[in-house]
Amino acid sequence: MEVYKTEKFFRDVHRGKSINFRCINKKNVFDYNGLYNEKTKDILSQFNEQDYEIYFLVNSGGFKSKEITSYNSVFLDLDCGKDEEGNYMETKIVNDYKYKKSLELSEFEVPPSYIIETRNGYHVYWLLENGATAQDFMICQERLIEYFDGDPVVKNPNRLLRVPNYYWCKDKDSKFLVRTLQSEGHRYEIQHIISLLPKVKGSVKREKSTHSKKECNSFLSIEGTNPPAGSHIDLIINKDIVELQQLIKPKEVELTSHMQVYDYLKKQDLAKFLGLDGYNFNCIFHEDNTPSAGFVKNEETGHFIYNCLSSSCNVSYNIIQVIQSLTSWDTPECLTFLRKVFKVRYPESKWKQEREAALNENIKTVSSQEFGLRYKELNQFVTRYYDFFLLFHKITLDHIYTENFTDAQGNPVFFISTRKLAQHLNKDSKTISKRCSILAYLGLIRKLPESEIPSHMLKKAKEIARKSKHGKITSYYSIPIYDKVNLNFSQEKAIQYTELGFTVKGFSRELIYRSLGEEEANRVYPLMNGKAISENSLKVSSQVELIILQQIEDKCWTSEKEILDIIYSENGRKNYYEKLIKRILPEIVEKYSLVKIRLKKSIKLNFGIQINGYPFIITTNENLK
Repeated sequence: MEVYKTEKFFRDVHRGKSINFRCINKKNVFDYNGLYNEKTKDILSQFNEQDYEIYFLVNSGGFKSKEITSYNSVFLDLDCGKDEEGNYMETKIVNDYKYKKSLELSEFEVPPSYIIETRNGYHVYWLLENGATAQDFMICQERLIEYFDGDPVVKNPNRLLRVPNYYWCKDKDSKFLVRTLQSEGHRYEIQHIISLLPKVKGSVKREKSTHSKKECNSFLSIEGTNPPAGSHIDLIINKDIVELQQLIKPKEVELTSHMQVYDYLKKQDLAKFLGLDGYNFNCIFHEDNTPSAGFVKNEETGHFIYNCLSSSCNVSYNIIQVIQSLTSWDTPECLTFLRKVFKVRYPESKWKQEREAALNENIKTVSSQEFGLRYKELNQFVTRYYDFFLLFHKITLDHIYTENFTDAQGNPVFFISTRKLAQHLNKDSKTISKRCSILAYLGLIRKLPESEIPSHMLKKAKEIARKSKHGKITSYYSIPIYDKVNLNFSQEKAIQYTELGFTVKGFSRELIYRSLGEEEANRVYPLMNGKAISENSLKVSSQVELIILQQIEDKCWTSEKEILDIIYSENGRKNYYEKLIKRILPEIVEKYSLVKIRLKKSIKLNFGIQINGYPFIITTNENLK
């Protein structure tokens, strides 16, 4: 189990990329670079057996700070320390310290991605989404250390930390196995973590903003100290809409388009909204000893801009960007919040009422006893993913605007990132991505191709993808009406899923492509339209075919485990090939008219099978007769 956890740990931290390892004893240092595979395990284990301490470089790049190319995680070293004579604390004191720190970590709003237990305490990781800067990394490190009273030395970007599942050897007579205590694997935006931690006096300043184009015609000078207690910032962060409305007294307004909403919100008085009008303050976005904040108003558009003249900040934010910087919410969440605060509503059209009724009817339908009886196979999926199903309907209900925001079938359209869904459901992003794809395959939700995404939404999505350098746009979704035709289609897909032997672990575009063809793969994964199967996958597919046919010819049957063991013995990378085999297998079973069936005593006796349990095997109908 620990070996598996270590493999998963490095997949999560380094996302499949090469890792820098360092083995250290009192006299020698040995460096090694590579993936965490069987070869690496053997090398590290040999050094550990010789009392070398085993470390790895958390961030990507070289061993020097200036060579770090990307920031995979922020981290803490919670160390109990030594006594006055320089000896390690006795076990009872260390255990009391660990218990205290575990309570502190459990109360923190952002759960650690990993907690690794060391002899003297914990190494704690919060994995990061792409895009963290060197400055933000240092800010976050300093705040984490201050907040949790961590080791102040352990904050540099090129920090080495201990590899799980290897021994701490500093006391040869009392070695300690470093192990994984918590394995969530979540990734976070670094700004979100920073926003939850108090500022550290004298800490590193924020990276200079890249904003250069400023909407400035007239400048309202603001000078003074930090935002006073009377500001509205806490109300904004806590989404206290009622209190904000009582303070700014907005007038209800009805707008008919998305662009009108954007324009209206940007025209709202930022000083009044933030509760800063008439007060003196320093910039609220950086450590500001010299007052430098101000407001900008574009006389042509009427848009208000929060502006900072400090060279260490230099921000130029409209009201939406201000909310994003204060809260780390995504754009849809910011817009929803601001529309509620300023009482902006879309016309309550007959179409909107009909769509809301249809979505509520969807929920009522799948929750009924009749649905469970009529659509037995489909109901198994709905029951399994019911929380996910309800969340999608709730999000859709919150995003019914006008008929300008619909797909080709007239269903309301919205987008949400996998990361955001994972946060809502307290699951990892990979699990959420699989669920989205399975529900799309069943036809309970739709992933939209670019051709069905409203033009203004698509333009915005491409702009976000370009700025974030992701290379692909966020998925857009819609939910169809669950009428008889659609539910019959979904039921057929649920039956098909079971008959073809699909599994959650193996579910992918390649699985659908191989089993059901390119057209179906494009329906389930529309933004991957045209993606070909890799040469390696084709090579492995041929290899698996030969193994299956040979094993069935030799002894009438084979199994996934047996196939994997043969492939693994020749190629290594067990987890990779396990997933690949699950994608390939349904196509091969259908191609050669094979059957995948669970073992029974009678089959065991017939084939002379001597294995524990009753797993699935692959054979032919002729052999079963």
